[in-house]
Amino acid sequence: MHKFIFYVLFSFLFTSCLYKENDKGKIPDIESEECDKIKVAILYGSCSYFVYNEKEMGYEYELISQFAKYTNNEIRIIPAYSIDELNEIIKNNSADVIAYPLINDTILSKSQYTPCGTKRITFQVLIQNKQNQKNQVTDVTQLRGKEIYVENNSRFHKRLINLNHEIGGGIIIKSNHQNQISSDELIRKVAKGEIDYTIADNNFANLNATFFNNIDSKLPISCEQISSWLISKTKPELKIQIDEWFNKDKHTPTYAPIVKRYYEKSIDSTVTIKYLLQGNKSLSVYDQIYKDNAAKLGWDWRLLAALSFEESRFDPYAISCVGARGLLQMMPKTGYRFGLTENTFTDPDENIKAGTRYLNSLQQIFKSVDDPDQKAKFVLASFHAGVGHILDARAIARKYGYNPDIWDNNVSSCLILKGESEIYKDSTIVKCGFFNGITTLEHVNNITSRYKEFTQRINH
Repeated sequence: MHKFIFYVLFSFLFTSCLYKENDKGKIPDIESEECDKIKVAILYGSCSYFVYNEKEMGYEYELISQFAKYTNNEIRIIPAYSIDELNEIIKNNSADVIAYPLINDTILSKSQYTPCGTKRITFQVLIQNKQNQKNQVTDVTQLRGKEIYVENNSRFHKRLINLNHEIGGGIIIKSNHQNQISSDELIRKVAKGEIDYTIADNNFANLNATFFNNIDSKLPISCEQISSWLISKTKPELKIQIDEWFNKDKHTPTYAPIVKRYYEKSIDSTVTIKYLLQGNKSLSVYDQIYKDNAAKLGWDWRLLAALSFEESRFDPYAISCVGARGLLQMMPKTGYRFGLTENTFTDPDENIKAGTRYLNSLQQIFKSVDDPDQKAKFVLASFHAGVGHILDARAIARKYGYNPDIWDNNVSSCLILKGESEIYKDSTIVKCGFFNGITTLEHVNNITSRYKEFTQRINH
């Protein structure tokens, strides 16, 4: 979360429905109270829309929310988990607004939607791994014989088809309608060396280049393209409102912070890591705080320190792009619940105390797990993803023959399954909906690896 918005983006808690409780604590009657809300379709992804610790976030989501607030409207989010699903929403005219930038192509021209809001100018670029020197591409003609992975029916897929025709063929286009992989995940796979190439818009590629410093996105493969939100042609007054609001909003104080949250690096990865300066006598200046609080959990203090390092790099003033603060990156809602005040989030002692109370509450949920190492991993995963998704993964484990009390290669594998539609749409076992579990697995692995490193450096 501390490294980049992309990883933040995928550390979220996606509740099973998006309706919030009213003042009396009752769920509103959807049929009677939802009909007047603006139906907004957004592509679920790391910058457009996601849910983190029960809070809906994302660049497009925050923009449409600001619009709703400005015009005193209410919105109902319809998340689409792939371009195919978004196209199906457009085809069926089942949303008032498509709050995701789309290019005016054949699907749009035949639909009941028209562009609205600010026009965005981007161009598409090839994403490749800098470390794969043997297969570096510097000219589009070199793509002949290369496998390029793109999301099915996306504008990147269509551009690749056209580019293949332009250069006389030879590009091996890899897209899978039955097992859609998002652009976010494809870029991660390039960075990890699992695939060689994918395609993205230049602005999104530049963002990811700050997360993964081993990706190259210098080669353009298209001319400039204009994209925008869409609005149903049955809502002409709403289109006027959105167009007027966009023209005003880009000059207001609320606009720049939204752009910064999602399109600027949150923490400089070149910052000197404080613990490296401590020698072999200590990990940080906060070691005693970790020792005092880890004892309350029954943890080795170096594990709590490893969690803190992964969250904030031992920076008590760290603030993530989603508002998490302090050494353990406590979200405001959670922090207040476990004893923090507005003035104590950056207090190292108070932040760790509150975080420890939260971790202890998570431990109680997993008290049936006997192995302390496995239990700790369940807690770390819940701290990152939200406990609802981890409970879902345990339910999946029970149904499909995995061990629900073992994280490694069991519940962790089932968390990945929550990204597959046939699993997350199974309401008999999944209560918190879609989830991309890759970053949670990496988060847990990073902490456990850091813990081993810490124990080797400090043996007490």
